[in-house]
Amino acid sequence: PAHPGRRRAAARASLRRGSPFTCRLGVSVGAMAGRFFSRIFTSLVQDVVIKGLANNRAFQRFALKMDETLKKTAQATVEASKAPPKPSPEVAAQARKLQESA
Repeated sequence: PAHPGRRRAAARASLRRGSPFTCRLGVSVGAMAGRFFSRIFTSLVQDVVIKGLANNRAFQRFALKMDETLKKTAQATVEASKAPPKPSPEVAAQARKLQESA
């Protein structure tokens, strides 16, 4: 058996020479085919999942409720940021003590 380092060096040398199983970028044809089929599979799965969720009544109800909740939260946040801050009871008590002592 050849030494592992020698095998790696030989593999790198074959890439530099232009192995029949590599492209110009040094990527093997098998790796390129794997990426290609992976992209096709991923797009098919995403298509099926998206269509399935789009036709699912429970998911549609969930999406509408979530949208309403997010809109209400955003509106409440905007309104709260416009209103002047209310002092807490402790801060109000300390302010009264300071006014009385002055």
